[in-house]
Amino acid sequence: DGSPAAEAGLREGDRLLRAGGIDGSCFVSIEESLVPLIRAHRDKPLEVDVLRATAGSALPSRLRLSLLPHEWSGNGLLGCVLHPVI
Repeated sequence: DGSPAAEAGLREGDRLLRAGGIDGSCFVSIEESLVPLIRAHRDKPLEVDVLRATAGSALPSRLRLSLLPHEWSGNGLLGCVLHPVI
């Protein structure tokens, strides 16, 4: 779809483990933790670690991706919707 998230290889269903220096130990909420981080990295690479389900494997794969939040033809700086996993 041409979004920054898609360009980085982020897929629907990926579980975000870490974004920059933010992981589960210091995560408060998407609005308080991730939105300011993403805005601070506008036009700058932001490393993220994700867990991705792998076809044919019982265990998900851990991947490191480099996001580049930036303005594009769609909504937001990433072009994806983040949902907290409870």
